[in-house]
Amino acid sequence: MLKAIQKFISDPKEVNMAQHKPQTDMAATELADQLAVANEALASQSEALQAVSTKLSTLTGLYEASQAALAAAEASQASLVAEAKHKRFSARKEAVVAAVGTSKADAMMTATETLDDAAFNAIVSAMTVNMEVEATTPAFKEVGKTGKVDTNLVADAGHKESAEMKILKAKLNK
Repeated sequence: MLKAIQKFISDPKEVNMAQHKPQTDMAATELADQLAVANEALASQSEALQAVSTKLSTLTGLYEASQAALAAAEASQASLVAEAKHKRFSARKEAVVAAVGTSKADAMMTATETLDDAAFNAIVSAMTVNMEVEATTPAFKEVGKTGKVDTNLVADAGHKESAEMKILKAKLNK
């Protein structure tokens, strides 16, 4: 058959078509069979493509749902982190206020905000101890009037009042 086609291409006048009719019919049948097989393969591949497309749609839906869940989880985590930071700040501020008072608390919070909890607690503890030690020193103890009468300072009962003292007492008692 191939030789006949090559001969027809090279010199179409010499080819006798009737002589090649059975071969042409056989080639046409063979081509029809190949076309049928190709159509079956195409149908099978179309079905496989449809199945893959369905799976892709399902997976895309699952991916979008998981992305939404991830975004919700991240938002929840951010909220929890912010709440924990606020609680940590509040607890630290209470400790600083207890140690140094409200007037110096903001400055101490600014100075200690980058410290980890262990370092912060060590500083607040040291400041608290220092304040307690200072409170027991003589500079912070009250001296003087205690409400008790010092008998050494009281004048003798036999002491006579001067005239000016009598006038002052009289004016004050009115």
